Amino acid sequence: MKKYLSPIKNIDFKLFYSLFENIDDSSILSVLEGKFGNLYADSETSPQSAVAKIGDFNYIVGVPCNIENLKSIIGQVTVETILIFDKQEWKSYIKSEFKLIEFYRYATKPPKEFDIKKLEELSGRINQLNGYTLSLMNEDDYNSLKTNSFGKDLTGNAPNYQAFSSNCLGVLAKYKGETVAGTSSYTYYSKGIEIQVETDKKHGGKGLATICSSVFILECIKRGLTPHWDAAHLTSLHIANKLGFVSQGEYKAYHINTKTED
Repeated sequence: MKKYLSPIKNIDFKLFYSLFENIDDSSILSVLEGKFGNLYADSETSPQSAVAKIGDFNYIVGVPCNIENLKSIIGQVTVETILIFDKQEWKSYIKSEFKLIEFYRYATKPPKEFDIKKLEELSGRINQLNGYTLSLMNEDDYNSLKTNSFGKDLTGNAPNYQAFSSNCLGVLAKYKGETVAGTSSYTYYSKGIEIQVETDKKHGGKGLATICSSVFILECIKRGLTPHWDAAHLTSLHIANKLGFVSQGEYKAYHINTKTED
């Protein structure tokens, strides 16, 4: 039997938490708290299967089933579209709709306490780079990044600057006044923020990701928020570990093959 999943509003957090318990990602909390994204399930009162969709990520959990409108749930597929399952049994159902490319991501968790002195030392390295400065993202930065070829992702999933300034955080590295790197909020929930990092390739190799992220974490601590880091590759994992995040191992994720075969 095919199960039709529809978007759910007025979410009862407790009903869905257990379905997602095997995926340790703070972005799911953003969805379940109604901050960002969409939640789909086979039932509003006794869900057995669910999809949490936020940005490029689609978290598919519960009892494996055929999802009649899976393509419409995932939406327009790009090279950035990512699927994450809590059970590999989902794979056979998903493969009937999409061609999948398997890869690995790397989970981390925040330490019990961050090393403040180390983070301050890392952030201070900006002073050794001539022409580079650090600043918190303001409205002008936000609007500028929205239209720039570099840095659009640093504006996060917030629909506008008001939402960003109320709930998110961004730390930018600039070279002669132009943003060339940054650490920002990908998602947020009531008690924390999921980190995203971006560096212009022309300014790589200078440690800007580490510098921006150290300032970002220090700012989170000041605000009583927990920073989270899910690494897309080993370089990202290395930076996370340097900052104090604790490795939790690799896990499988999937891109949708967008190439057209002859």
